[in-house]
Amino acid sequence: MRKPPPLPSSLPVDTQLQYMRKKIPFIGETNEQALSSFGKPAAMDYAAKRDAEIQIWKYYPITKVQYALKLTFTNGILTEFEGKAKPTSSGCSFTALKVIGIVFLLLVLAAMCSRTKDGKDSQSDSTSNQPTTDTNTNQDAPKTDTKSE
Repeated sequence: MRKPPPLPSSLPVDTQLQYMRKKIPFIGETNEQALSSFGKPAAMDYAAKRDAEIQIWKYYPITKVQYALKLTFTNGILTEFEGKAKPTSSGCSFTALKVIGIVFLLLVLAAMCSRTKDGKDSQSDSTSNQPTTDTNTNQDAPKTDTKSE
């Protein structure tokens, strides 16, 4: 015995339109409605069962394999969704956190390099204050023979 396909959404049309404008998925939404609401998915997975075609649309990539929103369609009707419908702009995204981490690392490296450079300069400064003994400084002085005859 075959299962009947999921029924389209029982939400009133005006509520459906409000959800679509606000990018909020709802069970019973068609894939055409989701396409107009969310746009083209970043990635898609397909599966086929004996009595159903399943598509998983993935939106808002976090990493190469993680997505903030996954919509599961069975025979073109949304039957399940997972994640946030719309990424919040108040929180930092994973990419922003990576950039902040890289900038912090560069600042630490720059501080270490300047500290090392300052350390070398201070050593050269301390040696410049000490008298230098150069064996070649008395080249113009007359040579005297100290041999006794």
